Amino acid sequence: MTFGAAFGRLVKERRGQRRWSQATLGLDVFRERATDDGDKLKQDVSKLERGKIANPHQRIVQAYCDALGIKAHEVEALRAQADTADPDLVDALIERISALAAELKGKDVLVRALAHTYAAGNPDDFDGAIKGLAGALKTARDMQYRATLPSILATLWMRC
Repeated sequence: MTFGAAFGRLVKERRGQRRWSQATLGLDVFRERATDDGDKLKQDVSKLERGKIANPHQRIVQAYCDALGIKAHEVEALRAQADTADPDLVDALIERISALAAELKGKDVLVRALAHTYAAGNPDDFDGAIKGLAGALKTARDMQYRATLPSILATLWMRC
């Protein structure tokens, strides 16, 4: 289970204990978006609670923690328990996009790291993981010639 899925379960549990609706929680968490449609805020909470956000941004995690009284040690315990990607899924992703990966000659570490990231973020959605991984590899391939890789890709690129 990803950190986001585990955190979403905790959020749902704490929201239920307070007897808050998703809309109420959304208004509290996303104060800066209070003018947004209430349905959109409810959808954002629902998406997190259903585990559809594998790695929520730290700022968002903190906002939920503040709203629901979740302690830092609880969040860290969830992060520590989060499963990493299934190695078989990583290998299957790499095999499926092998032609695109081959275009990044000598960058096997980059390809494996990206495959791991997409496998962990989409453990139950192979097609979604393929789509995300293929997009990231196309970006890496296109940008390698311009030396303008996005920061996460640049970090992985330097390790290769």
